[in-house]
Amino acid sequence: MKVQTEIHPSSVVEEGAQLGEGVRIGPFCHVGPDAVIGDRVELVGHVSVMGATTIGAA
Repeated sequence: MKVQTEIHPSSVVEEGAQLGEGVRIGPFCHVGPDAVIGDRVELVGHVSVMGATTIGAA
């Protein structure tokens, strides 16, 4: 069963960023174009992920 990804409306996910299944991005986050966010990772408020960064299993 596929889990829906949720992005808070105040957050920015740049084109090119890769998001896994079930990712939750809280308020005022910024995910850059080279970032990889693995399945079921949660970013709470005010998180920036920039550069060639991988969080979680990719």
